[in-house]
Amino acid sequence: MSDSLPTNLPTQRQLVLPILDAVDKAGGEATTAEIRNAVADQLGLDETQRNQRGTIGGQDHNLLAHRIRWGQQHSKLAGLIERDGRAWRLTDTGSKHLTSAFPGRPVTVFFTPNGCALWGMAEDAASVIDPGTVRLLLTSPPYPLKTKKEYGNKVGQEYIDWLCSIIERLMPVMESNGSLVLNLGDTWLKNSPTVSMYQERTIIALQDRLGLHLCQRLLWHNPSALPVPSNYVGVERIRLKQAVECLWWLSPEDRPYADNRAILEPYSDRMKKLIEKGGAVRSKKPSGHATREGSFAADNGGSIAPNIFRIPNSGDQQYTRACRDAGLPPHPARMPIPLASKMIEFLSQPGEVVFDPFGGSGSTARAAEDLGRHWITTEAAREYVEGAKLRFSEELAR
Repeated sequence: MSDSLPTNLPTQRQLVLPILDAVDKAGGEATTAEIRNAVADQLGLDETQRNQRGTIGGQDHNLLAHRIRWGQQHSKLAGLIERDGRAWRLTDTGSKHLTSAFPGRPVTVFFTPNGCALWGMAEDAASVIDPGTVRLLLTSPPYPLKTKKEYGNKVGQEYIDWLCSIIERLMPVMESNGSLVLNLGDTWLKNSPTVSMYQERTIIALQDRLGLHLCQRLLWHNPSALPVPSNYVGVERIRLKQAVECLWWLSPEDRPYADNRAILEPYSDRMKKLIEKGGAVRSKKPSGHATREGSFAADNGGSIAPNIFRIPNSGDQQYTRACRDAGLPPHPARMPIPLASKMIEFLSQPGEVVFDPFGGSGSTARAAEDLGRHWITTEAAREYVEGAKLRFSEELAR
């Protein structure tokens, strides 16, 4: 070991924005441990990188923790955060440091022949998008896991009201047979190993208030998910690691455009052999279902995909590295581009419009560009829009 820190960790100055972002997403107040975990998530660091140790000044240190502590001190000296007991709080100056959009007409930051990235509030996007032109609204809105109060109280209901009001303002831009897909993840009640019901309450509210139909629950299984919540999974060992998130597929109509032939999966070897021999023989299963002679003889190009997508989210290292090199904060919650691609292929056709009102790191935009769709994305934090722009650089283009 030596005093030299690994080159794959950002500098203390580059950690300022991720630290401020972590505190902001925690409701304006967070402990050092919460900041460290949130920053590590933003940077896509694996367990080895998070736990890497080294000798600094003759003492053994967790290198990431050491660098974040100095990043906190740098932020404190700059007047961006302040210490209050065990927690760090954003100052007024720090709150303004992450440049947020003001309500009003969004501003174009960059565009391609197929799409446009806007800096602005999600709810204001309707003012610049033609009514009835969006085939697919695909987004991952912020989860209510950064609030300081338990879900189910006034803050929790405010989240439901907030999200419903935004979607209500955006509905006019959608085609009548278009789709809305919301990627939402479970959140845990504060100081309790129990899960919030905010997702179910939000979907019920969208049905009751806006008349949206729930077409299907789609599940995203992330096999590379970390063992969180760490206290209950790794320390107390009383819960399983959270590795599945829900994609709620809704629509103004009960039969929106969709084509599962666009995302067929390869046949298994067993299925290939069944097709080769002319299909199944007549049989009756214990469940009572009967199989006709010659069933499954047709080669349809692949198997129908299940409603569970197994796609790892292993950190998106190229994006995080590009953001770090540019001195920008990587977005902390990034939908994998392959997952966005599945939704886009399934629920839209080439040339149609895909819209992400919480654009984040630009995953939806990049996937839509690659698949020949037109796209629009809005994001309230200017730094994240600039980071999304890096996805369209020659180095990160897929």
